[in-house]
Amino acid sequence: MDEKNLNIKNRKINPFLKHFFPVVDFIADLFGSNCEVVLHDILDLENSIIKIRNGHVTGRKVGDSMTDVGLEMIKEADNGLTILGNYNPRTITGKLLKSNAINIRDSNNKHIGVLCINLDISKLAQISQTIQDFYKTYDKKESKVKEEYFGTDIWSIIHEIIEKVVNKKGKEIHNLTKEDRLEIINELDKKGIFLIKGAMLQVSKALGISTPSLYKYLEETRFVSNEK
Repeated sequence: MDEKNLNIKNRKINPFLKHFFPVVDFIADLFGSNCEVVLHDILDLENSIIKIRNGHVTGRKVGDSMTDVGLEMIKEADNGLTILGNYNPRTITGKLLKSNAINIRDSNNKHIGVLCINLDISKLAQISQTIQDFYKTYDKKESKVKEEYFGTDIWSIIHEIIEKVVNKKGKEIHNLTKEDRLEIINELDKKGIFLIKGAMLQVSKALGISTPSLYKYLEETRFVSNEK
């Protein structure tokens, strides 16, 4: 047994701090193996860790020392600091962590320990970056986001297109003016709906007009478009 382990075995731990041993286990069990939970006894800063779970996250064990951030936190405790706040350190091996810590005081309000949580978010950060990169593949100035209806057959698609275009007018069919119908037919034509054989009948029914009338409207809209 090395000197450090001998010191830890023989040291007296504040009974108040021992109450936090189950808390360390509780948090570690809840968040899993990527969550390191560390309890420090500040009376011995060189060997401050008295309880640790998932020490592989930072490569530490019982008997190891307080960190530089921990030392700063202890100093700030005199200025009323209780919770350090979230921060993102990196380990020596490059792991990205999400960390926080809280100062522990006994029943007499004496500062006696620090409880730290270090959550390894390296994989989450990689996934997040991948998602961000994915969404950056399009430029709003160069690309357009379009709705797409994935129907199981062509007629369900035709019906969906007609319904959406007609509904944009916000009117009942019998209240549509000639101008409304021309605009609807023009938009449907731009969407390529009349490339489908039999679509003329579906559109004429939807607009409450005869098929011959639809042909006339379609010719008129195409003539106007060509003139522009």
